[in-house]
Amino acid sequence: MPRDAGVEVGVEAGVDAGPPPRPREAAPAAALPGRFRLDRRHTGRSGYVLPRVPTERAVLRAGHRISAQAVALDDATLLFGAHDGVLYAGDLSGALRWRANLVDRIYTTPLVTESAVYVGSDADRMVSLTPRGHISVALGTDDDADTSANRSDDGAIYFTAGRTLYRVDADMTVRWRTVFGGKLYSAPALFDDGTVVLGCQDDHIYAVNPDGRIRWQFSTGGDVDATPAVGADGTVYVGSDDGALYALTPDGALRWRTPLGGYIRAGAGLSLDHGVVVGTYGPRPGVVMLDADTGAIRWRHSIAGPPSADYGVLSAPLIDAEGAIAIGTPDDSVLIFEEDGRLRARIAVPGDVDAPPVLMGDATLVVGCDDGAMRVFGEPPVDPHSVVVH
Repeated sequence: MPRDAGVEVGVEAGVDAGPPPRPREAAPAAALPGRFRLDRRHTGRSGYVLPRVPTERAVLRAGHRISAQAVALDDATLLFGAHDGVLYAGDLSGALRWRANLVDRIYTTPLVTESAVYVGSDADRMVSLTPRGHISVALGTDDDADTSANRSDDGAIYFTAGRTLYRVDADMTVRWRTVFGGKLYSAPALFDDGTVVLGCQDDHIYAVNPDGRIRWQFSTGGDVDATPAVGADGTVYVGSDDGALYALTPDGALRWRTPLGGYIRAGAGLSLDHGVVVGTYGPRPGVVMLDADTGAIRWRHSIAGPPSADYGVLSAPLIDAEGAIAIGTPDDSVLIFEEDGRLRARIAVPGDVDAPPVLMGDATLVVGCDDGAMRVFGEPPVDPHSVVVH
């Protein structure tokens, strides 16, 4: 099968290729998404498979732009926030069930637990709601609560607002706050032992102990707005405004650094074949797959648009159970790639796609768009021509 003309293979490299690749990792168990980036390590991996010929099946309309990932309750009710300050609940048929007004813009992905939903907003609040959309607790924060919350195995909830990382209990009792030297746009990821890792606009990546003490810090050459992803071996993968993707050991030492030529502001996805997928800004915006062990670039797909440093990919990638990749792009598209970089499908939508795509079941792809719609895609019942397939 010919390779898409927009994909370059084997160009550039962070370091030498190194030893042969390790065996593939297993996909996670199939489950509805309940948090940002699908798990506490923010790998972006799903146990479901992407549609082969994605076709729009339903649209849920919000009042403004959607830049956050959708999640689901146990009954498959979709939850997503929008820039009109409303948390929406709907179903895969496109029907809205309820709305909760959180006053100001919602950039965050809701965190779903057994009995509550946690979501922050630019109203300087982190809110706990019931699964039916009633506000239980509203915790005032130091600044906009605009990064997605995460939860450790012991039930602790972590989120950021302004320059502060919070640890709270399920009832929103604050256990501690840790204040940093810059704004925190990076959503906290978690090691298996409960250590928190996140980036900061003071140009650093930090690891924080479960008691709030900083374990280590690593300096980059620019703001770190991207959300880290943590590998099974504890390697931390995160991009910086200095244009490089970093891999750090669990104790904060540099494993490799690969310059990609533009800001990296979205989280990386960890592929099943030990790759790292990430979107970049201009002047050469694109989607890049790197080798997780060495930092060598496996392939790169260029994104159409102005050669500007402020134009690029804000969506974080989704990795399906077979290794295929879905990612939103600023040229009004959702792209689906095979693991080796071949373009499977381009889904055209009426606006930029800054939100991470998510799967709500096999071949059921859900993604928000800047036109204020959350769209549901599946396999076509009859007509396969509603998207351009390569």
